[in-house]
Amino acid sequence: MKKSIVAAALVASGCCFLAPHEADMFRAVSPDGKNEIRLWANPLSYAVVRNGKTLVARTDIGLKVNGSCLARCAADIVPQVTETMRTGTIETPVYKKASVNLAAHETFVDFGAWGIRLSARDDGVAYRFETKMSGTVMVNNEQAPVTVPSASARCWANRTGAFGQEESKPEAFAVSELKTTDGNNANWKGRSMIYLPFAYSVDGTFVVVTESDVRDYPIWNLTGAAEASDGVVLGSKFAGWPAKTQHVGGWGKEILDKGGRWVRVIEHADYLVETSGTRTFPWRTFVLADEPAKVCEADIVYALAAPKAAGDFSWVKPGKVAWDWWNCFDNGAGCNTKTYERFIDFAAKNGVEYVIFDEGWSEKLDIWKFHPNVNVPHLIDYANKKGVGIILWMAWAQVYGDEEHVASHFAKLGAKGFKV
Repeated sequence: MKKSIVAAALVASGCCFLAPHEADMFRAVSPDGKNEIRLWANPLSYAVVRNGKTLVARTDIGLKVNGSCLARCAADIVPQVTETMRTGTIETPVYKKASVNLAAHETFVDFGAWGIRLSARDDGVAYRFETKMSGTVMVNNEQAPVTVPSASARCWANRTGAFGQEESKPEAFAVSELKTTDGNNANWKGRSMIYLPFAYSVDGTFVVVTESDVRDYPIWNLTGAAEASDGVVLGSKFAGWPAKTQHVGGWGKEILDKGGRWVRVIEHADYLVETSGTRTFPWRTFVLADEPAKVCEADIVYALAAPKAAGDFSWVKPGKVAWDWWNCFDNGAGCNTKTYERFIDFAAKNGVEYVIFDEGWSEKLDIWKFHPNVNVPHLIDYANKKGVGIILWMAWAQVYGDEEHVASHFAKLGAKGFKV
């Protein structure tokens, strides 16, 4: 499979833009002819269409690099356009399918030191920016809004109040209800960001906004915005570079003393990242489907991601998992040997390959001391005899810098892996 080395640089606000010209519009259309992504050069903007129906109305995009806007600001700049057809399949041993079809039509609009690549597949479309600059560059800001073309469109959103807190339940709204994020709306107060994936439907066609191939770059979030003449524009929000961090204990000083459960960013810089000047940036990805089940079948995120690194992955054994914490331990007693025996019995009976022992199998943040209520060696042996693997939860601070020792010790005990 050919790999194209491309990089994405988005234009930021404040650039000089010429009046739009239809001659400046470029597109990529999926092999089945149903999906289309369009790009305009002036102002730099995109739209998403399926079966002739607009699913993302024309929306301005941009990025600022080294303090300068990357945009076509002069009438005499004529971009070079290259169209490519991708074909073939790729084996996917750790995925929901054994292989993924790579078929896509791509259009690359090259402005010289930067460009934008459009990709259209039968399961969705995407765009990304590419740069060809020497040395290291600073990405100051990115503008990546989404314009839902109908204020009454039904959407499903996960909301959060801070970067890195992505464990909320999805909620259903009319997309117009996502506008108010100023704290006056009690339902939005403290949770003004939408983290991906973000889903909505327009007249029976389903769209899932997500991304692919995110490396050395912050993740893409959305925010509510005011209505526009052609729908509702959801703004974009990216975390700035972590200028100042703090170890956070979470529950009790003893956790903080052991390195903390996580590192909280308490101050962000006024730029996103310093990175290679020649690189690919993340794909802004839109799964498109005529029914919800087809969303689950989509492979666009996997297909657009960079190929896996070379190496032996035969030891990775994917599978389903029964998870105590996610299921409230299925009783009122919490972590104990009898509870885990029931989980293991359930997994064995139903063909579930793994059981996770979440927090509580060991003393608090001490993986070298089993909790007296949980006989871990017995349970691992019990599970192995039934063909069920055990995965152990542990906080990152308990593993960091000691990975080989931890892995070797618990592998000898019979555990199959870790949830860190």
